[in-house]
Amino acid sequence: MQGVTPHAVGAACAALGIQRIHTEPYSPQAKGKQERFFATLRAQFMPEVEASTVTTLAELNTSLWAWVERIRLRR
Repeated sequence: MQGVTPHAVGAACAALGIQRIHTEPYSPQAKGKQERFFATLRAQFMPEVEASTVTTLAELNTSLWAWVERIRLRR
């Protein structure tokens, strides 16, 4: 995101009452849930996209949200 500075992000978080938590760089253990989601996304969603006829960003977003709902309902 061009034009977004760390100060602007900090100010936005403060205004919204969000606490920023920093983790060690290149440390997947510190970001387990996030890393697991992206691994699942790469392993399961990306092959669906590659095999589909998605041609627009809107179609990709619709497909992603449908996939997220399917994954969420499995748990």
